[in-house]
Amino acid sequence: MDRVREIIRAYPPAGITGRGIGIAVLDTGICPMADFTFPENRITAFKDFINGIDTPYDDNGHGTHVACF
Repeated sequence: MDRVREIIRAYPPAGITGRGIGIAVLDTGICPMADFTFPENRITAFKDFINGIDTPYDDNGHGTHVACF
């Protein structure tokens, strides 16, 4: 990603880290894999508008893929 930043000249302003910022991803779901749950769970909310399931899951895989990147 550093090379891409150089090519498109996308440099964040000094002192901006993204800490404390929450992001919502509206997609097919999210699988609670280690990338999101270790060393601490970063999935702070989950809402299934179709099946009403309360625990995070992704029966399609697209939402998990999008959330990783």
